Amino acid sequence: MKSRLSLCTLFMLLSCSLMFTQTINARGSAPPTDNTPCSQDAGQPRPARLAPPAAHIQPLDARSVALKYVTVFYPRWFTYYQADEGPCNRLVGPVRVSPLYHAVVAINVDTVYASAFIGVKKEPTIVTVPATTTNYSVLQLDQYGAVFSGIPNNAPGIYGLVPPEWQGMLPPNVIPIQVPYDYTVLIFRADNYVNNVDMHMEADTFRRGLHAASLSDYLNDPNSGATAVLPEFFFALPYKRAAVELIQNKPIAFLTSLQAAVHAATTQPLSQQEQALSDAFDLLFQNQANYPQLAAGTQDAQKAFDLNYQAHVYPGTTWITMTDIGEWSSDPQGYLNRSSLTNNIQYGNNHDAAVYYHAFFDVDKNRLDGSKASYTITFPRGQQPDVKRFWSLTAYLGIGVELVPNDDNKYAVASYTPNLVTADDGSVTVLLSNQLPPNFPEANWLPIPLGPFSVMLRAYGPQNPVFKLNGSTYNNTYAPPPITPVQ
Repeated sequence: MKSRLSLCTLFMLLSCSLMFTQTINARGSAPPTDNTPCSQDAGQPRPARLAPPAAHIQPLDARSVALKYVTVFYPRWFTYYQADEGPCNRLVGPVRVSPLYHAVVAINVDTVYASAFIGVKKEPTIVTVPATTTNYSVLQLDQYGAVFSGIPNNAPGIYGLVPPEWQGMLPPNVIPIQVPYDYTVLIFRADNYVNNVDMHMEADTFRRGLHAASLSDYLNDPNSGATAVLPEFFFALPYKRAAVELIQNKPIAFLTSLQAAVHAATTQPLSQQEQALSDAFDLLFQNQANYPQLAAGTQDAQKAFDLNYQAHVYPGTTWITMTDIGEWSSDPQGYLNRSSLTNNIQYGNNHDAAVYYHAFFDVDKNRLDGSKASYTITFPRGQQPDVKRFWSLTAYLGIGVELVPNDDNKYAVASYTPNLVTADDGSVTVLLSNQLPPNFPEANWLPIPLGPFSVMLRAYGPQNPVFKLNGSTYNNTYAPPPITPVQ
C-alpha cells in the first residue's frame, strides 16, 4: 500500500476510482461481472526476486541502475495508475475537453474520445463498432505505448479481442482479433469536423454507440458496455504533474510506486534484459543506504527525458518531431525516446495516423512566453500540412502540457476552423496572443497565457510531403513554418 498512499495523498486516487466505478455502473446497462480496477485485475503482484543478477551490482552503481530503471519503465507508471480509475473493458470519455482535463498529456479538442483498458486474461473482450459518416482512428497500444495492429479504422463490425493462448469459441458474428498481451489500451478518436463540415453530433453519436464488454457480459446482453460519457472532472487527475513532482520532491516515493507498477500481475512480461534490470533495482532498493544514489538517478532520468525530447528538433527549425512514435526500438535510445514522448504526448499515434510537431522556442530560439510577445505562424500557399483528415495548432501550459484557460474557451486553430481567413496570396496566418487585437480575424487567433507555453502542430491522416514511406523508413520532408515574435 505504500505506493498507493503516496499517490492518494496528492490526488485522492482511491476515492476518485470509487466514484468513477459507481458512476459508470449507474448508467442502466448491464454492470460488468468484476469491478476490480484494471491495474489489479490479475490478482497478486509478482514477488520481487532478490537474488543478485548475473553481474554483481555494487552500491556505487545505484545511480546508473535507477537511471536505466526509470528510463525503461516510466511509461508503465502512467498506465498502471490510470488503470486504477475503473474496471477493465469499460469504454469511457469526457463529455467535453477543456483546461480541466489533465489525465492525459497534451489532450486536444479536435476529436471526441472513447478509451478503455482492455483485460482479456480471463476471457475475450467484445468490441462493437457502429457505422459512421465521420472519420475516426483506432489506437491500440501495449502498456508502454507501442502500437500494434488490431481493429481496422472505419470498418464497422463486432470484434472479439482474444489473448494469445485462448482456445475457445466466439459467436459466429464476431470477428476475432488477437491482442499480443493480456492487458492493453484501446482508444477511439472521432473527428469533430470532416472536410470543414461540423460533425460534432455525428462524432458523439458514434462514440456513444461504441460498446466494449467481456464475452460473458456480451452473451448475457449484446447491448451491454456502451461508452460511458462522464463529467470532465473524472479526468482531472494530473498524472504528469504528479510524476514530475514526486521525482523532484519525493523520488523514493516515486520509485516505490514505479516498482509496484513493474511488479503488478497485469504488467506485460518483461524481456530478459528488462527482468535483469528489475532484479538489479530490487536488490539495491532493499538497502536504504542506496537511497541517495537511487534518488539522484531518478532525477537524472527526468532531466534526460527533457533533454532528449528537445534534441529531436527538425533541422533548421525550432519544431520537435519524433519519427518512431509507437514503434520504438528495444535499444537504449528506443527506451529513452518512448519515455521522453510519454512526458509530452502520452498516447501518441504512430505516423500512419498522425504526425506531431512541438515547439517551445520561437524562430530566434527564445522561449515562447505570452508575457513578452505575441507570435505569428504563417503557412504560405500550398505549404499547409498535406493531410487526409485535418491539421491543428494547440497551445499548452508547462509541466502537464495542459490546455490554456481563456475566457473565449478557444483551444485550437485548425484547417477545419469555421471562417478561417486565407490571405489574397493564398497564405494562412495564425496569431498567438493573449488578447485578440482589433481588426484581426478571430478564427485565426489562438489564445496563449501570460507566461511560458508551448505549441503543437498536429497532422492527422498525413500524406506526402508530411511523411514519405520509403521501405521501412520514414523520411521527414515537411518543415512547419517559423514561429515569429511580434511586439
